[in-house]
Amino acid sequence: MMTSSGMKRIGASLAFLAAFAAGQQNEVDALRREVRELKSAITSQRESYDKRIEELETRFGEMAATDRALQIDQAIADKMRLYSKPDASKLYPSKGLFESVEGGMFFTGLFRSRFEARANNVDFNPKDTGLDDSGYGFNGRFRLGFGAVLYREIIDGAASRDESPRNLQVTALTEFQSYGTFANNSYINVPSAAGLPVPFAFNILTEPFEDVGLYQGYLYFQKLLDESLNIKVGRQEMVFGNELILGNNSFYDGTVHDGLVVSLDRKLESDFRLHVAYAKQAASDTGIASSVKSFDEDEFIAFYGEIFPSDTVQIDAYALYFNARSGVNDIFVTGSTAFIFDGALTPPILGRHWTLGARVQATEIDFFGGPLTLNGEAAFQFGEDDSTVAGRRSIHGWTSEFVANWRIPEDGGLKPIATVAYLYAGGGEPGATGSIGFQPLFVNRHFESLSKNARDDNTRVYYPGGGRYGNMDEIPLFNIHALKAAVSFEVTQGVEVGAAYIFAAAADDQGYGTGAYGHEFDLFASYVYSNNLQFAANFGLFLPGKAARDLSNQLFFSDPASPNLASDNEPAISFYLQALLQF
Repeated sequence: MMTSSGMKRIGASLAFLAAFAAGQQNEVDALRREVRELKSAITSQRESYDKRIEELETRFGEMAATDRALQIDQAIADKMRLYSKPDASKLYPSKGLFESVEGGMFFTGLFRSRFEARANNVDFNPKDTGLDDSGYGFNGRFRLGFGAVLYREIIDGAASRDESPRNLQVTALTEFQSYGTFANNSYINVPSAAGLPVPFAFNILTEPFEDVGLYQGYLYFQKLLDESLNIKVGRQEMVFGNELILGNNSFYDGTVHDGLVVSLDRKLESDFRLHVAYAKQAASDTGIASSVKSFDEDEFIAFYGEIFPSDTVQIDAYALYFNARSGVNDIFVTGSTAFIFDGALTPPILGRHWTLGARVQATEIDFFGGPLTLNGEAAFQFGEDDSTVAGRRSIHGWTSEFVANWRIPEDGGLKPIATVAYLYAGGGEPGATGSIGFQPLFVNRHFESLSKNARDDNTRVYYPGGGRYGNMDEIPLFNIHALKAAVSFEVTQGVEVGAAYIFAAAADDQGYGTGAYGHEFDLFASYVYSNNLQFAANFGLFLPGKAARDLSNQLFFSDPASPNLASDNEPAISFYLQALLQF
């Protein structure tokens, strides 16, 4: 039997154990509270970190959106230079003009080959009483150039209209070109005083691809003096507006000028650009300029302004003074790019005259559910010419052009485009003592270079098939009314097919009547494989009218010694298949 003292000891032990257990429970509860507090703190910190990370990601994204392109450009300029000139200070006592090529070298090129088949394109006469103007040929244009960014600097925080960085840059470009018809073996050698063969360097007598010349060579100063001022000096293309007055003749050998272009880009109440150009004629007489063909002193000065009241409206105004210096003894006469009779005639630009004009373009106009693009331009020309022995003739005439593109809405995915265009050029009276009407300057007859999204670009005029008024170049762009209708479809990505019809009539009596000039039908197709490589084909049929036959007789059959030769009434036929690679 347990004694009372034993019971007391057991009771004390149980009380101790109970107290100890209570104390342990308190510690456990305290640890649990501490764990809960730590967990709450960790959760709060994690939420704070997550929020901070989200803020940093947002900030980085905003920074990347504005700075990524600049950083990439700077990295390329710093790390990926192709070539570098040696530091002149290490080679010579004094530093050279440039220590290195700042942005690396770049190359440009254009390689075009075209198969052509033509019949009766000059005289509309397939018989022996006509000219030998039918046959097959291969035509080529080959251009290769190289350039370099000679100076480059990026200034942050430039005072510009959009507060973007200011990119100062000086670029130099040199391009060489050869153009002509393959296997045209008419090269003539004339012996020099030393007995060495010297090429007689007129294009009609030289083997075309023996004649390689400088196509472009210029320095381009971008934002050097002011963030809105660009200056280009040297031999260069001068392309403005819709190329009705100044274009680059891209389908043939190209047109360049030796001169200076100063461009000012300012923001007033709307975007405004002003271009001032002065140029001598480099390659418009008979082709690529050379030492033999450099005597022509023809020149012009042009003022061309562009204003953009909105994103869909553009208004241009221009004034151009052309001084052809044409006189009785001037045998070097600048020719325009307004070819006629398949390039057999390049009309000369005569006299001293002003051309004043304006252009309005409106885009993305909703027309029965499809976007409509409208372009209208008009110009007046006045001056005088003294290239005939009969005395001076006045120059006065008008030209106007209207073009409309309607992208027809449909669900078939063919993206049809309907185009209507009208051209007028006229004025003047015939004869040596009469007056001269409007003279085309450097109008671009063809728009051969396309991009894969050209059909979807509602912000510019689109020419289905590439030709301005026909792909045969039978119809003149002087003394003419020309009306064109065309429709084209994109049968698959980059592949276009279509048809065009052009009716032309002589505008004024210039010695060959004012009747119908003719009808042209074109079936065309193009495949834009990439923005660098494209293919094109065209079949053209021209039905001559009385005015075309009379003008052909006047130009090519006026020799009294050949009374049996004359123009006829047969249709002219043309087909070409072309491949073009450019970069």
